[in-house]
Amino acid sequence: MKFSSAPPALPPSRCEIAPLDAPRDPQNSERITWDGRGGMAAIRNHPWLPVSGPDAVTVRGFIYDVDTGKLEEVSYPGTMGSFS
Repeated sequence: MKFSSAPPALPPSRCEIAPLDAPRDPQNSERITWDGRGGMAAIRNHPWLPVSGPDAVTVRGFIYDVDTGKLEEVSYPGTMGSFS
């Protein structure tokens, strides 16, 4: 078994790096929405979770606005694009 002190390489980002406290704009909102849909897709497509029948799971995603304290629901399915 091999251990390393260096973290594994991160996958390339789909957009330019922005500071965490960057003002909210349409591009940042869309990027966060895509990320939410990606997380929802990973959960919904997991082979152990039933998506039909009496044991079906329901998956919902939200974006939390730390400035206002409001939740915005992420639609699924929806577009999942790239800024590249």
